Amino acid sequence: MSETWRLDRLVLQGFKSFADRTLLDFPDPVTGIIGPNGSGKSNLVEAIRFVTGSRAQDLRGEELKALLFHGAKTRPPRAWLRCAWSSPGAGSAWWWSGALRGTGASSG
Repeated sequence: MSETWRLDRLVLQGFKSFADRTLLDFPDPVTGIIGPNGSGKSNLVEAIRFVTGSRAQDLRGEELKALLFHGAKTRPPRAWLRCAWSSPGAGSAWWWSGALRGTGASSG
């Protein structure tokens, strides 16, 4: 029998349109993300995909640098992401993290 995992929290900073540290808690299971055009819905999905191991080519970008926030001279091109996942039935929880630097290098 397979376990069901759910997203509990997403923390982003410097990732695409999320320049400032943004904390999103999901106390209930997520079914979808809705909002007006340009509000960052796709960027949230790409953040989750990046931190769980997708390559830049799979995320609307040729290079990892395309995933960084580039909107201000005073902010270095750096991104940090963290996802919390849990399996309520198994009593398990996991944190996955990822980071990007202006050079396009990543760590996770």
